[in-house]
Amino acid sequence: MDDTIPIKTVKQRSPNGVNSTKPIPTRFKDDENAVIDEIAAQEQRSRASVVRLAALRGLAEYKKDRSALTPPFEI
Repeated sequence: MDDTIPIKTVKQRSPNGVNSTKPIPTRFKDDENAVIDEIAAQEQRSRASVVRLAALRGLAEYKKDRSALTPPFEI
């Protein structure tokens, strides 16, 4: 009989490189929460995953808009 104890494998819940020690708490209105819940159910994702993806898309758009308004810096 084998007396070894099986080691549990821990499923990583966040993508590689994500700093999970510094979360950013975010509050949403009830109607916004409903949209997040709906998308999460449709895509079979967690609410946190949906919010993270939306934030990343929003940051990309924000940076694009900001670069269009800000003249390039001279070095």
